[in-house]
Amino acid sequence: MIGFVGSSMQINLPANNSISRHAFQALQQHEKPHRKFENWRYTQLGDFFLPQEDLSAHESPLHTPSFVEYGIRMQNLNIENMNLPAGIREVETGAEDWMQDMDKTYDATNYYSLFALAASDIMNSFSVKAGTKNTFALTNNSTRQHAHSFRWILEENSHLDLVSLHENIGAQILENLVFYVRAGAELNLTALLNNQNSDYYGKWIIHLEEGTSLKFTSLDLNARKQKHEVHVFLHGENIELDMQGSYLLHKSEHVERFLRVHHLAPNSNSRQVFKGMLDDRSRYVFDGRVFVAKGADQTSAEQLNQNLALSSKAEVDTKPQLEIYADDVKCSHGATISRFLEEEAFYLQARAIDPAKALDMLARGFVRGTLANINHKEVQNYFYKKLEEKIVHMREVQIA
Repeated sequence: MIGFVGSSMQINLPANNSISRHAFQALQQHEKPHRKFENWRYTQLGDFFLPQEDLSAHESPLHTPSFVEYGIRMQNLNIENMNLPAGIREVETGAEDWMQDMDKTYDATNYYSLFALAASDIMNSFSVKAGTKNTFALTNNSTRQHAHSFRWILEENSHLDLVSLHENIGAQILENLVFYVRAGAELNLTALLNNQNSDYYGKWIIHLEEGTSLKFTSLDLNARKQKHEVHVFLHGENIELDMQGSYLLHKSEHVERFLRVHHLAPNSNSRQVFKGMLDDRSRYVFDGRVFVAKGADQTSAEQLNQNLALSSKAEVDTKPQLEIYADDVKCSHGATISRFLEEEAFYLQARAIDPAKALDMLARGFVRGTLANINHKEVQNYFYKKLEEKIVHMREVQIA
């Protein structure tokens, strides 16, 4: 094992893993992110991989949902179960490929991504066979430190529905996911980040070739501190990208959504809609940028972040951005931050709707909308169930 201590962190790295060694060497060249870095001015993740209290007696009762026939179940650095369908096979990936994946994000800091790669006890690469259609789930149920990295290649005209379920208690999670979507392939990504009293950092890197499509849907709940980066590169023409997300935050929960969409070729469309509600002293950060390269004409891009604050102490920092170097494009971006005012509460009470029920109505009407983007009915119902649990909890706290 290789011991690493620095910036109040300590971890043992797998010495027999060449990928970990390469990432560890690169990590030593990077400074730990701090508030002077523009991309890290809002989110301080704290110290990963310090000794922690063992919370195994309080493990989340996560069981692989009935709709998941194929997938990987992870728990506290172990793969509890792996079941691959005929259309997916495991492949070998060298250290050079993993390091190039990290470099392609154009992120000079890249600290926690390298940290995750160096520390990953679970590191797998998969290929989705051309012309096949597969549904696969990654489920993670941890109560302590956990790092994993997965690499996916979708061959031409394949289809993958990937459901990522994070339901952890008192954990510290580092995650890398990398996708190469070949010509004509379709990728549907659905992510539930339900990490009670947990810290999470994830970087998802997605490369889209000509004629591909990506549908991304996320639901963020119960994070202590969370930063989820998604970098999407549109390398070809006729690409359809649809990204939507919901969040419902309470107490001092802190979530950051970091998005970078790179239009590198003409005649493609992208849409981003993220909306949610905040209560108490919670905080949400939206940092999104659409980059349109020179020559990427006939690009259509939309970016929108909508927030509803239920408390005067809740905080939203939203920064939608456009960076355009082509002339013939149609691009828009915007953000809204609204508060649930006393006048609105009075309006509802005048119609015999008490404040607790009003919260329910607002949450269901405002937050649930983006989850309609999920095309798998059982997955959608599972997400609705988790959202409902959070709504009920927030209502009970308010009543108390």
